[in-house]
Amino acid sequence: MIEIRIRDATRILAALVLIGSGIRAASAPEEALARVPAAQREGMEFLIANIPEPDRASLDAEFLLEDVEYAYRALAEVPWGRRIPKPIFLNYILPYANVNERRDRWRKDFHDRFLPCPWCGTARRPPVRRRASTRRSFRC
Repeated sequence: MIEIRIRDATRILAALVLIGSGIRAASAPEEALARVPAAQREGMEFLIANIPEPDRASLDAEFLLEDVEYAYRALAEVPWGRRIPKPIFLNYILPYANVNERRDRWRKDFHDRFLPCPWCGTARRPPVRRRASTRRSFRC
């Protein structure tokens, strides 16, 4: 038995109406690119240029916009973010998933849970590489 969620059914119905009227609906990547802030445009263009075909059809614009926003926020909010080269950011930090991972809205949750330091509320520094207790390695 095929299960269709209400959100999916609404999208299907809207697409059928648009097809019947001859109007071409913008795809989610096109819509996301049109709505992305200028400071995040390069990242969105890179993401869309490399998005797999199944994701192009299944992900919505809100997912892409939120994911890119939080990738850029994380980069701006950590002290070492300025030292991350652009190719590293685009290829390894910006992507929302890797090959066969589920496409979840994980980035906002991770940002809210893991970015602030639990002791002082500021962004964490990178872990210090030295032989010391964990407590000393992560002190504020």
